[in-house]
Amino acid sequence: MSARTDSFFIRPKRRGLGIEMAPLIDIVFLLLIFFMLNTTFSNPAIPLSMPRGSSEQGEVHESEVVVVSFDAAGKIYINRDEVAWGDYESELAKTMDEMGLKSVHFKGDESLTYKRFTEIFDASRAAGVEQFNMVRRTKPAATGGVGVSGDAD
Repeated sequence: MSARTDSFFIRPKRRGLGIEMAPLIDIVFLLLIFFMLNTTFSNPAIPLSMPRGSSEQGEVHESEVVVVSFDAAGKIYINRDEVAWGDYESELAKTMDEMGLKSVHFKGDESLTYKRFTEIFDASRAAGVEQFNMVRRTKPAATGGVGVSGDAD
């Protein structure tokens, strides 16, 4: 009987030291809240002054591409033909089908607002444009000329 009573008095082995999870979870939540607040209160409106490009890329030949232009008066042109805003999407789709292209080169005046640009971009995508290229003026060359260069986005 003594063997039976001795087994009741055996102490359980002590577990080793481990990492407490509660303080770790608290710190993770504090860091999460900290970063969420910092990204929420950061200033998203950054005033930008876009510089002229300096790379020398190939010239854009308007006979080979569909060029959409937007002038300071707010008029939209497709390959030098003025188009009403209501007809822009259908005219662009028709022009791309005639030329067999799915890309557009866009020339915009400096006065073009970001809102208007996104409207033109969305209407172009709805017309079937797969590649929307931005055309910009290059810095004047040594001869003093101003070239036009296309950049794909």
